[in-house]
Amino acid sequence: MAKANKVRSIGSSKKAKSTVSKKESAKQAPSAKRPLAKIAKEAAEKVVSARGLDLDAILKNNADKIARATHNQERHEDMDGLTVRDALASRRVDARDIRYDLAKGFMTLTS
Repeated sequence: MAKANKVRSIGSSKKAKSTVSKKESAKQAPSAKRPLAKIAKEAAEKVVSARGLDLDAILKNNADKIARATHNQERHEDMDGLTVRDALASRRVDARDIRYDLAKGFMTLTS
């Protein structure tokens, strides 16, 4: 009999389940204070950081030295003929990528 009382006391100490579901109790995400279009426009207007590169110089793909990775080859072909400013504005590369490609001889600069 003592065992039965202990079992009942353990079982009776359970907390009652909440009637609020998890979905209802989840906090709502805060709404954006600025529309995405405005944020995108401001990002496009930001000044690109050249970090020592001449922004008006034109990038040329060096056909004598080709990168091993196909995605780098494609990037070099896409950037061929663009100014440094346009290449940086495309957001496909940043200044360190361009400096690396120049240092390794994959691309050249012409004024």
